[in-house]
Amino acid sequence: MSKIAVFLGAGASKAFGYPLTSEILPEMLRRIAAGKLFGATGEQAEKDRQFLGQFLQELLPGLDRTKPEDLPLITEVLSQVDYSLAEGIAIHPYRDIEGMQHLRRLLERAIYESIAKQAASIPEAMKKNLEQFSAWLYAQSVEHEVSILSSNYDVATDTSLFRKFDECNRQSGERIPFENFFDFGFAWRPVEEEDRVCLRPPSPKFRIYKLHGSLNWLRCPLCEHIYVNSYGEIAELAFSRQRHWGNSCHCGYSPLQMHIVTPSLVRQINDPNLRELWKSSLEALRQADTWIMIGYSFPAEDLAIRSLFTRAWHGRPVVDGQTRNPRIQVVQRGDSSRSRYELYFADSRNPDRFYYEAGGLEAFLASVQKLRG
Repeated sequence: MSKIAVFLGAGASKAFGYPLTSEILPEMLRRIAAGKLFGATGEQAEKDRQFLGQFLQELLPGLDRTKPEDLPLITEVLSQVDYSLAEGIAIHPYRDIEGMQHLRRLLERAIYESIAKQAASIPEAMKKNLEQFSAWLYAQSVEHEVSILSSNYDVATDTSLFRKFDECNRQSGERIPFENFFDFGFAWRPVEEEDRVCLRPPSPKFRIYKLHGSLNWLRCPLCEHIYVNSYGEIAELAFSRQRHWGNSCHCGYSPLQMHIVTPSLVRQINDPNLRELWKSSLEALRQADTWIMIGYSFPAEDLAIRSLFTRAWHGRPVVDGQTRNPRIQVVQRGDSSRSRYELYFADSRNPDRFYYEAGGLEAFLASVQKLRG
């Protein structure tokens, strides 16, 4: 059985109604101005909005004169904060280290809200994109081993596949356990009252590896297990100020934490679950016969993911004394990323094994629908 690895970047999530990185800071500022960030009511919510708004104005004094399209990426703001915390230095006379740590938590929560709330009302055309894409993925799993790698936090593709799994289970009359069907790259706890850990299945139908975490995960800092919710996002539970079963671990720790690697240039992945997941991702790419890379621009600053692909490319299995490169299909909107991909993966000795689709996910879905028709 051949193996397919599908990599999803921000452009893929954009086709499903989620914002690009460049849209997060403008959305955050809109929600601050409208009094909606961190909840519309409550004294603490207002204090947190003011704290975050004042800091952004201090860090970027020209903020109120800058058009939304000219604002920096949220990556720049986070990187400034992370560098300050990593080096133990201040970036403003009225902001101590404790205040910077609080600010870092607020930024993480603001990123979550800016992603989740903006995608709350998804246009029908984007819902159709998601339905067609998940149907295509499910069809591939009949004849191929499918690994889905993603740099995104959203759960659009995940939950769509989970729903299809439930539908197929009901229609067939089988009761295949969820944890036998999906591999997340690490052992995990289900979101239920029973205290148990789901081990990684030996022969999953889908491997879903979220490289930077996910909005349907919560992590326990004490036992280091991750809770996975198959029904949708649960990250908001991490911000509850009251202890309850939904934000408490079976080991007794509370509150559980949102588990995402925020888009900062100053970051290290030390969590053992994510490190295992990244190793599993490397193996999935190394073994795959086909790579399909959707909505990812392969930027120079994303060294970790570049390294992942480069090592997988050069660490291919040897068959009959020869190393065979994967067939690579890049799906992007426009040609701006073409030269970067060609530089790394367009082997002149095997030109038929590299294809660049510049029409975006919609063109890709149209082409696979035509083939299926």
